[in-house]
Amino acid sequence: MQLSVLAMATGSARRSPYRLKVREMAAVQIRIDASQLTTLGNLLGAAGEKSQTAIMRALNHTGKKARIAMVRALVPQTGLKNKTIKKALGQHTAYDGRSGGAARGAYVIKSKGGNIRLKFFKPREGGDGVDASPWNAQHHYAGGFTKVGGGFGKKRRKKTKKFGGNVMRRVGGSRKPLEVVKSGLDIPDEMVTGASASSFYSTVQSDLMPRVFHELLRVIPG
Repeated sequence: MQLSVLAMATGSARRSPYRLKVREMAAVQIRIDASQLTTLGNLLGAAGEKSQTAIMRALNHTGKKARIAMVRALVPQTGLKNKTIKKALGQHTAYDGRSGGAARGAYVIKSKGGNIRLKFFKPREGGDGVDASPWNAQHHYAGGFTKVGGGFGKKRRKKTKKFGGNVMRRVGGSRKPLEVVKSGLDIPDEMVTGASASSFYSTVQSDLMPRVFHELLRVIPG
């Protein structure tokens, strides 16, 4: 038998109603051998109507654990602070509908945010522009600046509140207009690649089924 833990952006149903989802990631395939299948069938039968609640709990427990693992992976992967990543990775928990409202058969990890401004990557003026560290690696952004008051390297240069901490650069050859410099790093894209994706897959594959068995045993009388 094979159970699919889907990882998608949309909420459309596909095959199994029990899904753990992440934006644009492929399905995680969890294989169950014959002995596990027999055990699972017996536990589902013994749990009866409470089996749905048990599975929802297993999804939520594993999903939250996977989200924590992704946050930890994304900090060194992106160069962003932990609190920034945690804020960007939202969640919707699975719900069995027992307390009213529609049931939700998925724990969803979703990301929000677009091209991250360079201000979040410890920018510092240097040479003819700004050095900053998206993807946890130093990059140089020629023409960018964070201070005002003379040319690059002048001691009288100072930061100004009107920039809001952002890295700015001129549009065209004139002094104005200015634009905010962005990093090119997008958290929704980062969360489904590299160490972040690997941490999601490994957590779900190793933890989901043991947690399902655990939660089913909890609801079985005696």
